[in-house]
Formats: sequence, structure tokens, C-alpha cells
Amino acid sequence: MKLQDVHIKNFRGYRELTTITFNDLTCLVGKNDAGKSTALEALDFFFNEGGSNGIIKIDKGDCSIESGEDEILIGATFTDIPKKIILDTSVETSLAEEFLLNKDGNLQVHKIIKNGKVISTKIIANYPKGQSNVHDFTLPKLKKIAKEKNIEVSDERIASLYRKAILNSYDKNELGEIEIETKSDSGKAIWEELKKYLPIYSLFQSDRKNQDKDGEVQDPMKEAVKEVLSNKEILDTLDTISDKVISAVKDVTERTLIKLAEMNPEIARELEPEIPKKIEWDKVFNFGLNSDNGIPLNKRGSGVRRMILLNFFRAQADKRREEKSSVSIIYAFEEPETAQHPDYQKKLIESFVQLSQDENTQIIFTTHSPDICNMVPVESLRLIDKSRGNKFDNPSEEVLTDIVGTLGVLPSIASEIEQNVRKVKVAVCVEGKNDVNFLKNINENIEDFKNLIDLNSERVIIIPMGGSSLKDWVNERYLQKLDLNQVHIYDSDRGSKVENKYKKEIIKLNKLSTSKAFATNFREMENYVHHSILEDYGIKFESEYLELDKWSRLDIPEYCARYSYDNNPQAEKKWSELDKETKSDKVSKMKKRMNLEYSKSITKEMLEEMDAFEEVEGWFTSISKFGK
Repeated sequence: MKLQDVHIKNFRGYRELTTITFNDLTCLVGKNDAGKSTALEALDFFFNEGGSNGIIKIDKGDCSIESGEDEILIGATFTDIPKKIILDTSVETSLAEEFLLNKDGNLQVHKIIKNGKVISTKIIANYPKGQSNVHDFTLPKLKKIAKEKNIEVSDERIASLYRKAILNSYDKNELGEIEIETKSDSGKAIWEELKKYLPIYSLFQSDRKNQDKDGEVQDPMKEAVKEVLSNKEILDTLDTISDKVISAVKDVTERTLIKLAEMNPEIARELEPEIPKKIEWDKVFNFGLNSDNGIPLNKRGSGVRRMILLNFFRAQADKRREEKSSVSIIYAFEEPETAQHPDYQKKLIESFVQLSQDENTQIIFTTHSPDICNMVPVESLRLIDKSRGNKFDNPSEEVLTDIVGTLGVLPSIASEIEQNVRKVKVAVCVEGKNDVNFLKNINENIEDFKNLIDLNSERVIIIPMGGSSLKDWVNERYLQKLDLNQVHIYDSDRGSKVENKYKKEIIKLNKLSTSKAFATNFREMENYVHHSILEDYGIKFESEYLELDKWSRLDIPEYCARYSYDNNPQAEKKWSELDKETKSDKVSKMKKRMNLEYSKSITKEMLEEMDAFEEVEGWFTSISKFGK
């Protein structure tokens, strides 16, 4: 499952019901005391309820001032619901069949807290109107209803079979959302099983105290144990062991009291066995991380602790990518810039981005740093500002403008343009630095193009702008404010999963009189490198790949990197055995080589043979037109 929303009411600064939505990577920004950390702490309590796996305790002083209420609501909505789950013994069912999903088909759970304790856990369910809630009923009650309705099931010992059969007998033409309380014995059993499917949540705070009594959630060893113990298969095994241990201890205790009563009934009556319902396995597996002189992690300085955490996240990024972990996890981090050098901050955010690309990992963090926000995709940003209302989700243009103002983000291309703003007539916008090298090389080496416009002249500035981060958004808006003609050339990514991703932007730009935008006919710039050039560098192609349509769609850098590696006699592994990061690095180096070096050999005749000359000539014609 993945976290979609958190719902908060009457918790500290969140007086009214407030919803914050999350992506795989979410960055919360806002002024001090806006409620960024409160949102992370609310989630910690939702998932961990102040237990050994969490760090946030709640008391009556956490109720919002002047609300007049003494109950706090903290809820969460989850997407990516498993198609099959087990709520009773080993029989599979689904939350949809059990009518335990909200009207949007997601799992929504609200917890009500009073005086620091969860007094109610409710599932918001889209349920048949006017019908009894079968999730409140014990097995005997379900059997009674089934008998009244003449319903039979394949196994009379399993409650979920009765529930589904009774639900199937209801009129489902009209549904409405209700709150299903999990206080009953049946409801508790369902919720206990359902909790096993929720993500685990780890909060890393920026101002932890260094005390012996501190649980020190920031110790990576404890985080590793928490993740392992969230594996359902392992948890089920441990629960079986727990039941057997508790049962055996209970039996011995009861026998002891019986024998004691034979000798001294009065003392026997005074004794009452104290046996937990479940063994807390995280306390059993109590590993730690000490330096070689025995100093525990929580005694080290904040900079050292954060340094260890940095590498914990980098290691987790590698581990989860390699193992394709099925355990869902949410890492929440307050102000990763705290006590870290800017270079380390960058590496930490890079590891966040990597981790968030795993299908079972989400990252949430807060920051005041414009440099960090510049690295984050715009859709991942959330401006927490309660004057804007009670729902914070994907930011609009207006919200992004406010984020830029709040953080003081400046356009990185400003100085480059302003130095020559009077001389520059046209900005050529491409996706990345590799594209800049490609255009400059073919402009220099093909006379027809250079006669149209010299890209090295002061009239032209070439700007890589194809990213989706806040920095790219700021650069683009800054460029739009300048009285400067623009020509945009973007990869079509033909044949890939993101084909035509710039389609809307290109249509918008082509409606303006001061700009012209192109999507390449081929997949990307590398596809304009003639196969004969690549063959000169030892890369061979089957004849089928040389067909124009197939060549235009082929991922050329990936093919070339793979071919070069597989035909290297010194390679220790096959390409298929390399991890994703290593492959990506080799492809990236091949792209750089093709644009920086191989593209210098492209001729007019080669482009004509590929039916690409007129297309590329059109790019330079537009640059020439707007650059006068």
C-alpha cells in the first residue's frame, strides 16, 4: 500500500480538518511554525501510536488552542490496495469484496485520540445503504444471520466466508460512506490483520536529544530491524511462535497457581498472571551501532549521526533496488540540510529520489533550503500555508510562485543571460547538456547549417531546460518574462513509455509569435548519429535495426552501451546481470560520448540518407529567423 493523504483535525496548529496529499517523493515547505513537522509527527503517531517503533507521544496539551474540543483526529488514506488479503485464517478475500474501501476505492482509516490514547479506530467504507454492518458481528452472530437468510458457506469456521456471503445478499445499487468502528471483537481482529499490510513509517527528526533514555530511532540498525519485522511472512511466523510461547507459559503458570492453592489458597488468590497478548519482537532483536571505542550512536554529534544516516539511505536505495522489496515503507525526514555540508545534502536528496523510484518506498521531508527544493520535481512540492485553505496537494502555478518567493529561489540562468542580454536575440532551449554539444557540433561541421546561423555568435544562447525540478520551472518562468525570442527543440522519445511528453508545452509555445518549438522526428538526438559512425567505433547492427522506422525508435545509447559491454572480453558479468545503477551509468557515459565526440562526424549526406536533413535544417532556419 502507499500513503495518499493524511487527515488532521484539532492537533496543534491544525484546528480544522486538513488534508495533505503525498507522492512517492514529497517535500513540505513553508514558513516556521506552518505545520510541516506537525504533519510528520501526526503520521508517526498514526502508524506507531507512541509505541516502541515511534517517537511521538500525544497528550491533552496537543489539542488545538481555542478549539474547545478534547479529541484529536489523525487519519490516512492508502492507494495500491492488494487485490487479495487474508483477514481470517488462511482464506483470501479482498477489501473491495468486504466493502472496506471508501467511495474512491481506497482504504481510509481515522483514529480518534483523547488524552494521548487512541479511543477509536474507524474505517471509512462505501457500504450498502440501510444494511447491518457485518464487520461488527462475531462468528456466532454471522451464522445466525446466514441461517435466517438461508445462506450456506463452504467452511463454517471462517467468518470472512459468512461476511462475503451476507454482503452478496445485500442490495448494492445504493452505496454510501459510513464509519466502521473496530472496537468489537470482530472489528479488532480485522484491524489487527489489516495493519500488517500498512507501510511501516520511520521519522527522522532534526533536533533529537542525546540521552540514554532516548529511543534513538535515528539508529539505522533499529530501522533495519523494523523493516525486517514488517515482512508479513516473517511476522506471521513470529506470531505463531509468540502464540505458542504465551500458551506454554500460561499453561505452566496456571498449573503453578493450582498447586500453590493446594498449599496456601490465600496467597494463590492474591496472585494474578501478567502475560502479554503478543511478544514485542523489536525489543527482542535489540541491535545497536557503536563506534570502535564503544560510544553509542546517540552519544555522537549531530553531524556524525546525520552522516551515518546519509549512508544508511544510500545503502537502502541500493538494497531495495536490487531486492525489489515487497515491504512498503515511508521515510520521513525533517530538514535534511541540518548539520550537513552542501555536497552531502545533495547526495542525501539524490538517495531520496532513488529510493522514491522503488515501487514500495515513499519519501517525505521538510526543508527551508532553496538549493534542496531546486532538486525536487515541482509535482513533489507542497506549500503548507493554512491561509490557503485546508487541502494541500499538487501545486498550481500560483502556489509554485509563492514557494519561489518564500524560499528566495533565483533563476540559475539569470546571470548567464543578463551578461549579454542586449546582444542575445534568441534562446535555444533543449533538454540537456548533451543536446547542446550535439547542436554545436553539427552546426560547426555542416556548412549549410552554419551559413544559416552560427551558434557560437553572441546573438544565440543555448539553455538546457528539459528537467522537471523547481530550478527548471524557475528558469522557464524567468525566460518567459524576458523580451527574448525562443526556439525549443525537445526529444520526442518516440517508442518509449514517455513518448510526446512535451506535446502540450510545444503546442502552447507554437501559439506565440516570439517562439517556435519542435519535437524530434527520431527518438532523441543520438538517433541522428549515422550507423556507419558507430560501426567505426566497433558497434555492429543487424540489418533489421537499420530500417528507418526501427532506427528512429531504437534506444541507441542503451544498445551501444550494451553491445560494447557484452563484446568486451574483460567484462566479468553479462549485461543482464548488472544492477540498474551500473547500466544507467554506462548508458549515460555513452550518451555523452555520442554527443560530444561521435556527432562531429555527421555529414549532410548522412542526414539525407536518413531522411533527416530537412528536419534538422528547419531547426536552424527558425534559430536564424528569430536570431536576427
